[in-house]
Amino acid sequence: MRNELEYTIEYFEKGKDYSKRILISRINMEISHAYEALIKEHNAYAEVQADIQDEIAKIAAISVERGTGLVEKFKLASPSRDKIKELKKRAASFGSVETIEKRFKLIKMIFEVNGIEDEKLNDINFWKKNVDTQEPWNFIFACMTKDNEEDTKKKE
Repeated sequence: MRNELEYTIEYFEKGKDYSKRILISRINMEISHAYEALIKEHNAYAEVQADIQDEIAKIAAISVERGTGLVEKFKLASPSRDKIKELKKRAASFGSVETIEKRFKLIKMIFEVNGIEDEKLNDINFWKKNVDTQEPWNFIFACMTKDNEEDTKKKE
């Protein structure tokens, strides 16, 4: 048994808000695998961000240390600063155009398997220019968890 998800995509054009309702009932294994790959990538990004925060905390602890001169503090903090630079380079790769395209490819896969042929919704430029930044993730997450939710319509 699978659930149907009636989802409203919120978007804007020329300063005005709009919405479009779509019905999602099918999620296949190919979509599931693509979603899992995106989640792994997202988790890797979160891990890099946590590592950056750890290094910043180390620098902060060194800076408030009593009895240590400024030059010594600078030397002690240097490895953390170098590591932060390296981590920021890794983090920057996650926000790349390629990542955005992977999300959109997953959205298109969901539309295709559900027979959604809307020209506007199938255009990556629409998603880049007319949709809030969290909407793609919200949509993808809702689709991937639709069969776990009790409040969606049951389809038998």
